[in-house]
Amino acid sequence: MTMLRSVVREGAVRMSDLAASVKLPQSSATNVADRLCARDLVERKRPETNRRTVLLSATRKARRLIKKSRQSNWRCATNWSPDWRRSRQSCCKIYLVSSPKVARHQNRRNAMTTDSLLSCTTLDIETMQNTKAHLQENPNDAKGSFSSTTKWLGGAQAKTTARSFTIKTDEPTPLGGKDENIDPMELLLAALGSCLTIGWVTHANLRGVDFSDLEITVNAPFDLRGYLEIDKDVRPGFGELSYDIKVKTDASDEQLNEIQMAAELGSPMFDNIKNMTPVSGYVAKT
Repeated sequence: MTMLRSVVREGAVRMSDLAASVKLPQSSATNVADRLCARDLVERKRPETNRRTVLLSATRKARRLIKKSRQSNWRCATNWSPDWRRSRQSCCKIYLVSSPKVARHQNRRNAMTTDSLLSCTTLDIETMQNTKAHLQENPNDAKGSFSSTTKWLGGAQAKTTARSFTIKTDEPTPLGGKDENIDPMELLLAALGSCLTIGWVTHANLRGVDFSDLEITVNAPFDLRGYLEIDKDVRPGFGELSYDIKVKTDASDEQLNEIQMAAELGSPMFDNIKNMTPVSGYVAKT
């Protein structure tokens, strides 16, 4: 999207200048430009004065898309959440909907879908690269910590707050809950799946590879005899974790294998699960 905005802003721009402005290698910028041309968002032109020069210009379709995205009352919402105001971009099917008051009464058929425009280029890779450059020069700024607070709501239900975001959890009815919210064990699977999703999009972007759809399913078998203390030889947690990826792309198998290895290597959640992370706890009466 950063590259598309640059083309719309400039009107007509040379490939080399565009690659420099978005801080991408020439080959990666060319691959992105090919994707945009295939989606009828950008077209190539050759000026009469210099037929060797290739200029990129935005189509009318692209200008309409950028204009719409600039409207302050438009937001992104994923299609998996019954309450889109609480949803986050963790899967690859997004709808543009208007303000919350309008969206609650708007028929989904009237929502503008961006499925056909979904691209790894929507990731703000420029900001991430700037952050990386800053931390290379200032390594102490790279250190930080996350914190979350979980409050019991009664029964098996709880609400966890992290920064300004909240999520509720529950247990299935056979385990004493009401099954009204996600199970804590499912949160672990979601954390791994979403972290790998970010890694796949990031490393694809860095390599000039694009996806039009990406879906990661994480599976983990369990045995309730451990949780219910029926058999001490059975662990209460998962016995193993595995994930399956469905991706719509023109990339080669070799490129996809490279992206997978890079995503696993750089995933904080993959590292926390695969490697032993010390855990400690303290109790205080209130």
